[in-house]
Amino acid sequence: MAAINFDFIRQKELSQTKHRPENVGAVITLVLFYKNLHDHYGFGRTRFLYIMDQFEKVVNKEWALTQAEVDDAVGKRGLDETLYRDYMQRISKTLDTDDTYRRLLGKSPVQNAQQRKGFNEAAEVGYKVTMLILTKYLGFGKKRLNDLQRYVKDDMWAILEGRVKVIEFMAMLHKSCAQQFGALDDWLAKYGKVYRDDGLPLWPSKAMYE
Repeated sequence: MAAINFDFIRQKELSQTKHRPENVGAVITLVLFYKNLHDHYGFGRTRFLYIMDQFEKVVNKEWALTQAEVDDAVGKRGLDETLYRDYMQRISKTLDTDDTYRRLLGKSPVQNAQQRKGFNEAAEVGYKVTMLILTKYLGFGKKRLNDLQRYVKDDMWAILEGRVKVIEFMAMLHKSCAQQFGALDDWLAKYGKVYRDDGLPLWPSKAMYE
């Protein structure tokens, strides 16, 4: 496996990340996990801070060691490889249907094959290390692990189908459990709000009218 750039996660707050492809892949993945950990398992600010602290400890090791831990701690717990592969095959395509980062940057954060590779590698790290933390430190067994994978996949498809945007998930997590995201800060600085007065997103997707 190619070397992974772990710099994106050495910051304790996601708000400190920049909108580089490798950071965007990690942030979108963590947003999807956080959203579902909050909705289905009652996770909030305290446990999210714990996850980020554990993330820092894990990624400061060599990737080979982390991979071995994933294989041992997560594989034995019953990670669904099909759900994982489905996620990895499609997550970068969310950038084609979701305009969150295009509106912030004036272009897609992924412009070429090398940048897409960085995006996917960071998404992989975000996915696998989150699984490792949940199984090794937070008591997730096979059922909860697989259920969470399905919830994350469903939300990825909601983005792919234009039914929701990443910025909406970020706004929800900020309001419900005080999570900070650089993309949300930049969005609010640029546009002032995520939703219009009628409750619809500032830029509803076409799918909402189909």
